[in-house]
Amino acid sequence: MPNNILSICKIHVNIGKFAEGADFQLFQENNGKKNSRVSLIFGRNGAGKSTIARQIVSLSSDDGNDKIFLDKDGNQIPLSPEEKTRIRVFDEQYVQEKILIKEKGLENIVMLGDQVLARKRIDEIDEKTIELGRQNVLLVQARTDLEEGTHSVEKIYQQAKEVAKDGGWTERYRQIEGGRPNLTPERWNRILSAQNDSSRQQLQEYFNQMFDKYTKAKNLGTTIMNTVPQVDATRYDEQPFFRLMSQQLDEPVLSEREKHILNLAQTGDQGLIEDARAVFSNEQTDVCPMCLQSVTAEYKASLVESITKVLNDDVDHYKANLKSLRFSKIEENEFVLSGIPGDMLTNYHKAVRSVNDIIEQYNVFLEKRLNSLFIPITVKPLGLCKAINLLNEEVAKLNSEIQSLNHAVKDRDKIKNELLRISDQIAWIDAKDRISAGKEAEVKLEKTNDDLEEVEKSIDSLRRERDGEEAKLKKQRLLLKRLMRIWPMCILIKTVLD
Repeated sequence: MPNNILSICKIHVNIGKFAEGADFQLFQENNGKKNSRVSLIFGRNGAGKSTIARQIVSLSSDDGNDKIFLDKDGNQIPLSPEEKTRIRVFDEQYVQEKILIKEKGLENIVMLGDQVLARKRIDEIDEKTIELGRQNVLLVQARTDLEEGTHSVEKIYQQAKEVAKDGGWTERYRQIEGGRPNLTPERWNRILSAQNDSSRQQLQEYFNQMFDKYTKAKNLGTTIMNTVPQVDATRYDEQPFFRLMSQQLDEPVLSEREKHILNLAQTGDQGLIEDARAVFSNEQTDVCPMCLQSVTAEYKASLVESITKVLNDDVDHYKANLKSLRFSKIEENEFVLSGIPGDMLTNYHKAVRSVNDIIEQYNVFLEKRLNSLFIPITVKPLGLCKAINLLNEEVAKLNSEIQSLNHAVKDRDKIKNELLRISDQIAWIDAKDRISAGKEAEVKLEKTNDDLEEVEKSIDSLRRERDGEEAKLKKQRLLLKRLMRIWPMCILIKTVLD
């Protein structure tokens, strides 16, 4: 296979200042002889020397012009991929990338090839390590502030605890549990978990209601076994009483003595007449208890007959009916009421007194009519039925409260836990701003620790990489020393063209 490189005589340049195209003679015709092929191109700065070098460098790219070389007649010389790899351009860029001159005192250290790459990488690693070191210092300072500073997570949460206690948590807990409560970590975690959307006023009102029920159940101790009975309103119907009280009794045809007896009955001495009938009906009576005069059996019989005529069967029947309408007062059974808290009985006692006051007034009117059976009495309604209905309403409330209290006694532990839950919710509302700040600080601390861990990992990775690059330099130095022993004081640069 012919060697196309040996046929090169010219180069065609079409980039940079030679964009319009220019040919330069590099070598004389070789004629197949093996001779030195060296071309020296020189010129002022900016004359185009570097442009020619870049044109040759372009051969290494896939889309570069591979027909820039010409033979003696100006014909293009295509190069195979293998031939392209044999071309080296030692231009300014190559020197910058592959040759490093480091000043060390009055001497210069020259590094070539891989030594340059290793040295540059070590410098890059050192720069990155310094920057990461700065980040590490800042992150450590931030972590220290979040752990121990004035804005640390612990101090922010301590402020939140003080706000919660100042808002009444301690007093509420004392009311529920008693003693002198401490805000332990467990209790504080319950407050942190008590986030809610309710208003503080709603929660406080609910707490007060539940605490009132809890206090009553706690004081009661055991369930109330009794309930207060309702009053049967049908037993206190006023209308029959009004009708009988106003009823007029018929007067019989009487003698003078009988008229006198009737007059006594009508003027309020009904009892005196009945007592006289009872006395003179007794066979043993022989002396009048009023005038102390002796009385015969005939006189006694005549007097009893006159009294009986005035107080006939109709009168006795009316009197019996009248007595049957006597209203009984409401009795407050102390056994039934035992165990019921006194404050719950206030309205009940008041309603009972109202009913009994009316009953007492009605019974006064009844006694007055019993003492004057022939004198009708018109009684105005005093509202007994209404008072009894109001009493039964109070009884229903009282029994409902008793039932509620009995449930509270049975569920006292549940009510206690509910009170603690509400108290924690109130405390969370009081301290929510500081709690929010504490959680934000926790997030910052967690991120700071993560960032610090990443930075430290990066620094460790760079240190390992730097050790590797240093090992490369050391290995290359040893190799160079061996070469210097073979070719002392000599540097050989060879360009292979064949």
